[in-house]
Amino acid sequence: MTRPVELGAAIREVLASLGLPDPEVHLRLEAEWAELAGPPWSDHARPLYLRRGELVVEATSPMAMSLLRYSVASLEQRLRERLGEGVVERVVLRRPS
Repeated sequence: MTRPVELGAAIREVLASLGLPDPEVHLRLEAEWAELAGPPWSDHARPLYLRRGELVVEATSPMAMSLLRYSVASLEQRLRERLGEGVVERVVLRRPS
């Protein structure tokens, strides 16, 4: 007979096998985006999803896209400092839909 597994641990294991982080990371990115990203990111972009260390962020406008593309490296560094190494390894900026 197999022993019971805690549901939260099982869900985290399945998410990790799919390349998805702990759900708490998504909740934190959404709830604390302004503080985590800081200006100008907090004013001109929003996080969409995080998978296998790649955070996809959508710009609010084409003009914002032009402004933000030059500061991706600084956002990556800021998120590493606030979320820890290995959580967000790369930021991909996406055009507004």
